[in-house]
Amino acid sequence: NKTIRSTFTVMARPKKMKNPKDCSWRSLVSQSRRRPGSAVAWRRAFFGTCKLFLALAALCGAGYGALLLSQRLSEQEGPVDLTGPAEPIRHIRFKSDGPLDISWARERLALTERLTLMDVDVEQVRRDFENEPQVASAVVRRIFPDTLAVEVIERKPVLRLALKSKGAASPELWLASMEGVLYQGARYSRVSLAQLPFLDVSPAFLKRDETGLYRPLAEVSRVSPLLELARQETPEIYRDWKVVSFLRPEADPAVDPGSHVLVRAGKVKKIRFSPRSYGAQLRRLHYLLGEPAFRQAPVVESIDLSHGRSVFARIDPV
Repeated sequence: NKTIRSTFTVMARPKKMKNPKDCSWRSLVSQSRRRPGSAVAWRRAFFGTCKLFLALAALCGAGYGALLLSQRLSEQEGPVDLTGPAEPIRHIRFKSDGPLDISWARERLALTERLTLMDVDVEQVRRDFENEPQVASAVVRRIFPDTLAVEVIERKPVLRLALKSKGAASPELWLASMEGVLYQGARYSRVSLAQLPFLDVSPAFLKRDETGLYRPLAEVSRVSPLLELARQETPEIYRDWKVVSFLRPEADPAVDPGSHVLVRAGKVKKIRFSPRSYGAQLRRLHYLLGEPAFRQAPVVESIDLSHGRSVFARIDPV
């Protein structure tokens, strides 16, 4: 029992506390100032020193360059060219979704021999192309070192007009786009234009602007869906259409029963459409012309589709 009591007394005896100054983090710092001893340590020290000298050299070089540039700018008069020498434009890259070609584009650009890409105002060139009535939109880009790229989207003609100017000996051919823009087309083939019906419109609707061009006919935009639908879905009927005229096609037929679109064709002298629901009217026309009485008749005087489901037709008696 004495032995056990003595052992417990020794284990329970508190240890002597160290001096608080000896527990500071400063005691962990090594007091030795030895140089790196291993190869890895020497390599790290060497690369660290090199990085420091490189950073100092880059900083000094940047400062010297800024000093030289400021001196040059203070001595030079006029605009400063930081792009270096530029090559003259040697290539024109042109793309269109219509008949316009590279020769037409070159005529509009009229570039001089020593003109460079940076000399060209691409926004002004774009506006010049879009000022052409046949062009709906244009994109102009620089492709360095010596190529100017132009891409245009053309208007789609749906009607022809024979318009005679004052003092002209014969009428001039004009085209009407789906939006009603009137223009004299360029690079169209005669075959493609021969497929378009003529537009019969009163001269009172044709007004010129300050540039001498005709103002757009907004009414054509209400008629062009009929022409495009007939061309796509019933081409055999569309090919027979010769002349198109209209009366207030923008009006609601329920309020204005007189509004209509009139087509003169070869087999059918007059086809009257209401300026709405063109698809349903074309289907009724296609069905009617397939009937034996109409198919066998050499000429049909008139077909009126403007009264909803009711169709009025008159066949020329033989």
